[in-house]
Amino acid sequence: MTFEYDFLKPWLSALVLPPASALILLFLGALLTLHSVRVAWRVLGKMICAVSFVALWLLCCQGSAVYLERAILQPPAAIAPQAVAQAFKSGQVQAIVVLGGGMHPIPLEYGQAHLSESSAQRLHYAAVLSKQTSLPIAFSSGRGWGAAAKTDSEAAAAARWLAQLGLPAPRWLDAESKDTAGNATVISAILRRDGVRHIALVTHASHMPRALREFSAAGLKVVAAPTHFLGAENGMGLDWFPSGQGLRNTRRVMHEILGLAVLKYRGQS
Repeated sequence: MTFEYDFLKPWLSALVLPPASALILLFLGALLTLHSVRVAWRVLGKMICAVSFVALWLLCCQGSAVYLERAILQPPAAIAPQAVAQAFKSGQVQAIVVLGGGMHPIPLEYGQAHLSESSAQRLHYAAVLSKQTSLPIAFSSGRGWGAAAKTDSEAAAAARWLAQLGLPAPRWLDAESKDTAGNATVISAILRRDGVRHIALVTHASHMPRALREFSAAGLKVVAAPTHFLGAENGMGLDWFPSGQGLRNTRRVMHEILGLAVLKYRGQS
């Protein structure tokens, strides 16, 4: 379902998710510490600064991303390679649906919009599953709410990506949806016109819990085929030191936690 203020999603996400949220708190704490006359306000400011610093440190750690994905999101388990055929057969899967995960608007080396790392990871896994099972692929994603106005659709970029690798083109393309709810609404309508009711859904493990809810609500029977689970990347405790990779993954997990909370709120309202 599309809501009146969905176009504000990129701005709200940027403010609420790390690192902006922690930096805003750190700034407010510094203002209270440096410019308050009353001692109590200065003490409060110092406490806010300390909490914000610790939070920012943790939010930049790969260990935090792994913990939050496993403890809060609890994505379904991966399908073992040797169990794919049986899982798809028991689920009566008719098509493999891939959800887009963003794109590069105009990468210089390609000269036109190209899939982001996240989208390429998902589509690659779907292509592997399609080769194993001979099932057709559906790709769902247009231009996100925060996409540049003149960028091509992600569905078109996905079709080009497969063609460049000499792989079969997706049988179904959704170039209109802007978010996960739109993915479910648009691609389910396209698939139902061809009699497809049972699908395997491919997306990142952290995104799968929210995607499953949306696609089940759209009336499809879904076998989860998650990819790119988060795990420890460094030894010697280095996953608890800040890194760009840690921040990116923690931000992704926090985005999904926030998305599930919004889904729950809308379901109750």
